[in-house]
Amino acid sequence: APLVWVRIAEGRSIDLIAASAGLRVVGPSRLAAGGYLLRGGNARLAALGVARLRASGAVLEVRQDRKLTLVRRQDGEPLFPPDGDYLGQWSLENRAGGVDAGFRGAWDIGRFGSGVTVGVVDDGIDRSHPDVSGAVDGEKSYDFVDDDTDPAPRSENAHGTAMAGLIAARANGVGIVGGAPFAALADLRALGGTEFNLADAIAYLGVAPPFQRIHIKLHAYGPTDFFAEAPVAVQAMRNNRNAGALDVVAAGNEADNGGLTNDDTAKDPFASSPGALVVTAHGFDGFPTSYSNSGSNVFLSAPGDGGGIGTMTTDNVGDGGYASFDDPDPVGGTDWVQYAESRGTSTAAALVAAAFADARSANNNIDSRLARHLLVRSLIPTSASSEG
Repeated sequence: APLVWVRIAEGRSIDLIAASAGLRVVGPSRLAAGGYLLRGGNARLAALGVARLRASGAVLEVRQDRKLTLVRRQDGEPLFPPDGDYLGQWSLENRAGGVDAGFRGAWDIGRFGSGVTVGVVDDGIDRSHPDVSGAVDGEKSYDFVDDDTDPAPRSENAHGTAMAGLIAARANGVGIVGGAPFAALADLRALGGTEFNLADAIAYLGVAPPFQRIHIKLHAYGPTDFFAEAPVAVQAMRNNRNAGALDVVAAGNEADNGGLTNDDTAKDPFASSPGALVVTAHGFDGFPTSYSNSGSNVFLSAPGDGGGIGTMTTDNVGDGGYASFDDPDPVGGTDWVQYAESRGTSTAAALVAAAFADARSANNNIDSRLARHLLVRSLIPTSASSEG
């Protein structure tokens, strides 16, 4: 990619620095004080400019943009309503007597996420879905891949829509309800783009006046190669933490991948960022799921799935999601092909983001540091051994 990010010392001229490297100034970067975006005529000229800047010592930091391949940390499949009352959303309230995310305690005192915005950094949210159409704040949403204001999901990308439903599906008598059904969602499409696209989405309105701020961001994705470098994106997450915003990160689902070593969250640049609140998954019985990554930086576990039982969430409308209109409709009058079963540490992380939306609706002074303090005081132990 022809974009270059630099950070310069105070008092230096960005125009002179760019000209000396054969690059042109795009403008200031959102990512750090003294940061700018530059552009080369093509990727080769941008790389040549980076080499010149590094050799000259004219900048404090320099990095060329690159394509970033990320994986969604959730599995989805068509879901039809299970037998039994409310069983499809056991993660909200487990009426079978197992472990859930404890939302009932917040709901019983009238805390539903009001006044809080959760940013879903993902592949887009289908705003035509009746359960999330009223939740998305268009003024705080953006497509960082295509650089426009229409972050609708492309093709069969349905992960963002699934996360949106887990967090803030409306209590409207239709389908499901999210953990924070009065919270607002910021649709931040960044998956499928470059590192700078992702960094911009992470930084977006994280450091802003309180009334404009996106208070919580969900990162339910990770690198395909552990030890991958993404320093600009990671710096954006640090900036969020310093401003008090909370970045909730899914730990990943590689633990049962045949003995490979991609299950240590400390090798993940996003999960190992000082600003990340890292979430792994347990099942309805409280046992850790067999696929959940682990590591010294994992802070907590939340419901993902267990015993083959996931949790119901929203799906893209039409043929663009985990389900499709070719699937049979087993319940007359209800279009259940607009819903899917969600599993994985993505699911767990989305529920934690919803829980903090409820908490911030009670106390808007909760920042990334206080969030960790509250978790330490309120979490309950579950089984430390895998469900096998």
